[in-house]
Order: sequence, then C-alpha cells, then structure tokens
Amino acid sequence: MKKYSIKQQITTIINAAIFLGFLGLTFSMFMNSEKTILDWSMLILCLAIFACAVYYEYLKYLYQDALYTLNFLLDPEAAEMKYQRVCRMDITKNYEKNSGIFEVMLAMEKKEPDKVLKLIAKNEKKFRSSVELLIVMYYYQIRAYLMLGNVKKVNQVYSEAQAVEKMKKRPNLIHYDELDGLHELALGNNKKAYECFKSVKVSKMNPKEIIFIYSQLANLSSGEEKAEYQQRIQALREGRVS
Repeated sequence: MKKYSIKQQITTIINAAIFLGFLGLTFSMFMNSEKTILDWSMLILCLAIFACAVYYEYLKYLYQDALYTLNFLLDPEAAEMKYQRVCRMDITKNYEKNSGIFEVMLAMEKKEPDKVLKLIAKNEKKFRSSVELLIVMYYYQIRAYLMLGNVKKVNQVYSEAQAVEKMKKRPNLIHYDELDGLHELALGNNKKAYECFKSVKVSKMNPKEIIFIYSQLANLSSGEEKAEYQQRIQALREGRVS
C-alpha cells in the first residue's frame, strides 16, 4: 500500500526543490556580497525563514505519518502516540487546537461512541466551519448513535445530512451510499442496507474504511459470501492487499 499519493509525492518534490533553490540562492548572494552587517543580517534572516519552512514541512510529514498509521497500518494506539508527538513539537499549538477531528477518528476505531459524541460536541464549531467537515461530523455522529442503538438520533442526523447529500457540488470526503446504508441499518432494513454497502466503491477508500464496509457486508450476508468478506478483512489487516 502506498504511503503517499502521487499528488503528495509531487508536492513534496516541488517543495524540496524550492527549499534547496532558496538555500542555494541565499548562500550564492551572500558569497558574492561584501559581507557587511546588513549582508550577515540578511543571511541570518533567510536561514531563519528556511528553518521555519523545513520545521513546518516536518510537522506536516509527522501528521501524515500519524494518519497513515491509523488508516493504513490500522494501529490507533500507535497513531495516537504519533499525533501526540506532533502536538508536543508544534510550538504554535495549531495541531493541538485542531485535534478534535483526529481524536474523533481514533475514538471510533477504539469503538468508543460516547467519546465520539463528546468530542464532536466539544469541537462542533470547528466541524461546522465548512461543508466538508460538516458531512464528516454527520457521518461519525450517525455511526456513534447506531452503535448506541439510538435510532431516533440516527434519523435526526441523517435528515440533516440529506441537505449536504443533495448539493450539486457535494463534498466527496465520505461515500453517500455508506451513509444511506447506515441509515437503513438503523431502521432494521438489512436488505436495503446490504445493497447500499454493496454499492460503495471501495477502490477509492483506504484500508480502514474498506474494512468497515466489508464488516457490514459480512454481517449482512451468510455462507460463502460471508466467509469471502471475512477473508478480505483478514488480508487487509495483515497488509496482504496492495
């Protein structure tokens, strides 16, 4: 499984080229200067800017590594430790201020629905800051309420999510067939739920997300089909799927 997408790899290469070019230009200009106090000051300033840029990129790398550990290595405990490291190293505390989203994902993977709902309530303002985060909030709320058996709340949140789902340019951070499947599952319509989960295009999902879909399909099927989904889940957990 690839740790980074082609887009991320290209972005990293471009950033590295810019940083190295900036560093090379800085030293070239300094070496050709008269080495005055102003020249030294400019050198120090440019090096400080370079250091800040590298520091920011390193934090971003650590954060991406934490996400990879959660979504691809399927290890929420290790992911949590890596994310805490990012927060400790971030002197601006920006990652810590926006920790709610990551913590919600962790709590869901640990099957802690009450904690999921508490974290969402605590960070609701952040989740409502964009339509992309809003649908993510609805998704995790529905899953949490479903785990708690609160059908009334599932219906309520699903109704609110419909406004986003019906948008012409709706965000693609979640799969709406999955959202429909969760709703049907809450209503006890297992056949419709199965059809919804079966319609989800898992090719566009990460292993964590795929395992959840396969788990639902396994629970809603029987015999050889159930065994097939269980085998796929095991293969994903063992990293045998590329």
